[in-house]
Amino acid sequence: MTFNPARAHVIFTLVLWGNALLLAQQLHIWLLILLPLIGLMRLAISLQWQSQGISVRTLNLFGLLGAVALAYFAWGNGIMLAMVNLLTFSSGLKLLALNKPRDPQQLAVALLFLTACVLVFDQSIPAAIGSALLCFAILLAMLVLQYAHGPLPLVLRESAILSLQAAPIALLLFVVLPQLEPIWRMPRAGGAQTGLADNVSPGDIARLAQSSSLAFRATFNGDAPSAGQRYWRAIVMEEFDGQRWSVAQSRSRLQARNRNSGLRHPMPVAGAPIDYEIMAEPSRQHWLYALDSANTSDPRIWPQADFTLWAERPLNSAMQYKVRSYPDAPLRSDYPYIDVQLNLALPAAGNPRTQRWLNELRRDNPDINQLLGRVQAYMGQQGFSYTLSPPPMQGDMVDLFLFDYQQGFCGHYASAVAYLLRLVSVPG
Repeated sequence: MTFNPARAHVIFTLVLWGNALLLAQQLHIWLLILLPLIGLMRLAISLQWQSQGISVRTLNLFGLLGAVALAYFAWGNGIMLAMVNLLTFSSGLKLLALNKPRDPQQLAVALLFLTACVLVFDQSIPAAIGSALLCFAILLAMLVLQYAHGPLPLVLRESAILSLQAAPIALLLFVVLPQLEPIWRMPRAGGAQTGLADNVSPGDIARLAQSSSLAFRATFNGDAPSAGQRYWRAIVMEEFDGQRWSVAQSRSRLQARNRNSGLRHPMPVAGAPIDYEIMAEPSRQHWLYALDSANTSDPRIWPQADFTLWAERPLNSAMQYKVRSYPDAPLRSDYPYIDVQLNLALPAAGNPRTQRWLNELRRDNPDINQLLGRVQAYMGQQGFSYTLSPPPMQGDMVDLFLFDYQQGFCGHYASAVAYLLRLVSVPG
């Protein structure tokens, strides 16, 4: 049995179909309908089911219509998904234009990039096996072109030898590259960005710029929960020094002791569950994203006493994990003494105006509910406003926010309320 160049085109067609199958969730529906038709047209030409190929004018028309469709449907989906769809569509067009000797090489490179995109969205074992088979098929197609009339055993033997030679290098890159810092990165502005850090100080942020960087993707099994249930928990900061919030050291020591002893904190279960899958982007941190109350059987993940999920290793590369959450479950702690102690702790000094104001309110409102009602009424007045570009608040941040500027974002409001609650011995 021998191969001819047309058979390589058939293999390329099968590779394109395989990539479309693995990337089905990321591709537009019109493209998923179009790719089988493109493949059938390529098969008809390669297997001489039709005598004439696709004219340049027809290809240009396909390209123009495809560009319009990509621009229309990709609006609002993000640049990454747009580029994946563009690469898939371009590979389909190149599959129809295998006329010059360099065309198959260009198609092979495009298909290799497309195969790599599969692992960006899905790092499961089936996806890895499928991607490896597609890479082998691309290599096989190129060898078929080199040995146009060589016997099948020779082509397969050469493909197997080259794959085995590349395997140790691929394994080395798989282990080493995620541990390295990026060789280059885009320059960042001087302002702060939304995102995860082990401490946050709202008062020293002159302008909070929301980052467009992707943090994670969530895929729900069924309908997505309501907006009120989509509160993502990643990290809990309980220690306040009057200016900066940070993860409490006592909490960190407790969680480290539980992990060292192999103790996995059980999460509460009640009500209807929500099943979903998370693809977390590299953050070089241990924190993971989940809805309350998050349960997982993934051995790489440790549920914590503060109802967060902790990865066994820092996320130096994207991590995929499955979670089942119970948003109606009450978050009852197994360490109430520690929780109360941490959420009543006050800084040694700072914010004197807030303390004097609250003491005056307490004299006129001895009942705690009345007192909190007065605080709520004060912060609900028209003078307070929400903004992502608050003025700098260096020093006594709560004083400046409550009495001078009265504008800020969630960090300012949460800091002020938690500090006020702690001043009246209410955990916050």
